Amino acid sequence: MDYIDSYKVQGKIANCAGEGKCGYTTHEELAVAYSQMLINAKHDANIYNLNGESITQQQLTQYLNDRFGTTLSYRYMTVEAFKQDRIDELGEFIGTVIAGIYEQIAIGAMHNQSDFAKVVGREHMSWTEYFNN
Repeated sequence: MDYIDSYKVQGKIANCAGEGKCGYTTHEELAVAYSQMLINAKHDANIYNLNGESITQQQLTQYLNDRFGTTLSYRYMTVEAFKQDRIDELGEFIGTVIAGIYEQIAIGAMHNQSDFAKVVGREHMSWTEYFNN
């Protein structure tokens, strides 16, 4: 969501994640989970994955198109090409970090079981519900 304006200008989402899935979340859902972790001692010293349903970049693109009335497409880039693109725009350090994140999505490292319901006591908001709000 933070990059929708850039995506609109470019007409696409381009990265090296391919068909990898990533469990995204929202600031609002994180706020709910964090508040529960702060007020309930049973969460002390625990580590949680607080993501929603894992989706592909193609699914993310479609959700954005449905919500914003755009015609974005998803374009796969090789890891090397994406890394260079990010370095060119963001500098060596941040560009390398961002490329590494998307490379991890591609290999399945970001397709994690979520602990959101365990922390909050309800399921994470669905992406359809979120984008229809």
